[in-house]
Amino acid sequence: SFLATVGIVYGFEKTQALLSRFSNKPLLDVLSSSLVAYLATAPYVLYAFGNVSLYSLIANCIVVPLVPLAMLLSFLVVVLSYVWSFAALIVAFIDTFVLWVIVTIAKIVAVLPYATLEGSLSFVGMWCVYLVLACLLVVYRRPQQVREVESQGGNRNDVLVGVISY
Repeated sequence: SFLATVGIVYGFEKTQALLSRFSNKPLLDVLSSSLVAYLATAPYVLYAFGNVSLYSLIANCIVVPLVPLAMLLSFLVVVLSYVWSFAALIVAFIDTFVLWVIVTIAKIVAVLPYATLEGSLSFVGMWCVYLVLACLLVVYRRPQQVREVESQGGNRNDVLVGVISY
């Protein structure tokens, strides 16, 4: 989850800009966050487990909107269990159904043909992939920083300080 969070923090806006042709804002958000989380975790997953899911992006786009609902319903079950146990039971049944849908989607995606890509990545190879991803982030960010610095009256050399601190 650390790697996924780092990917989302540093890559979400860049990915949104690249995928901006999608006019559906909620879909763009889910697709962007899922893609950067996948890219940020894939090298480690390949190193640690020897395979990566090829359909996880599709599964995430379907499942991610359901997760906040499941979390809210679970919270309501806990709160209602102290106030009105019958209401908590009804909400728990609904929550169980939502969680069942999430797990079922994951199971269906897992058995699709070519669902995983088998391979191996050495520890050094994993770090090389992360180095390339970090360089891509810096290179992609630099033109944006140049425009920002120049629009504020600075010069191009001021950008180097921003890239190093990035």
